[in-house]
Amino acid sequence: MKNFSEFLIKEKMSIGEGYQIAIGVLEENLISQKFEKLYPEGDDEYNPETHWFGSKNDMDEYIHDILEELDSLPNKITIYRGIVASKLSQRVSEHNLNWESWSEKESEAKRFTNNNNKSWLITGLVDKKDVNWPLTINRRIIFPYEIELAVKNPMEVKIISIKNLETNKTYTKINVDKENNRIKISE
Repeated sequence: MKNFSEFLIKEKMSIGEGYQIAIGVLEENLISQKFEKLYPEGDDEYNPETHWFGSKNDMDEYIHDILEELDSLPNKITIYRGIVASKLSQRVSEHNLNWESWSEKESEAKRFTNNNNKSWLITGLVDKKDVNWPLTINRRIIFPYEIELAVKNPMEVKIISIKNLETNKTYTKINVDKENNRIKISE
């Protein structure tokens, strides 16, 4: 995991700290996931109703798989975000968490629009260095099906295209005014 190690180090984290973040996320979410322990310890026997994992080794493999998957991402990552808005003119707003959450899967991003007739699909490109790794690890554990990537600064995402899902029209001429949080699309 050399590349991921390098990114973690730039984030002032080590692989061990990445692992500890994952453990922390798991421990913090035991109750919400309706478990009592991460895995059986001592004389405990595995019980799927009280243990998240069958063993410490199972948990370690799960975490390793997540970290390895993140490590395999290219340096430039295509990401998607589905939003509902009557007009797509404001790039970042409070109600959508500053657009920190994106997905690697277009279908997952579309799912977040709830097939609303005022839906948009934004396709962007983000540098691996601009991913918020601690939050991404958290989201991969809690919402694994979303294939989510959290970005540090949504203004660093390069918008490639914006598709109006109601009209099925895709816009590629996009002017982003970062200073005023505005997007202008034209044909």
